[in-house]
Amino acid sequence: MPNTATRLITLIMLLQRQPNQKATDLAQELGVSRHQLVLAWLLHQRPRVIPIVAASSLDQYEHNLQSLQIHLTDEQLAILNSATA
Repeated sequence: MPNTATRLITLIMLLQRQPNQKATDLAQELGVSRHQLVLAWLLHQRPRVIPIVAASSLDQYEHNLQSLQIHLTDEQLAILNSATA
């Protein structure tokens, strides 16, 4: 099984360049951006992953912070995990 860093890179590539329809649908269902969904997915990983997030504006920083409020179910995590397998 790939490590979390490898899975993160894969997930970002899927959501940014070649959007995975299930992951895109999930972001829309939750009413969040794909970037927020990736950050939320990272925060649900075990062992704990602490992303270092850079922002070029206060709006972007606040947008990223909203990912802390996203609670993913086991089913939602499985959808995202399958996108990175």
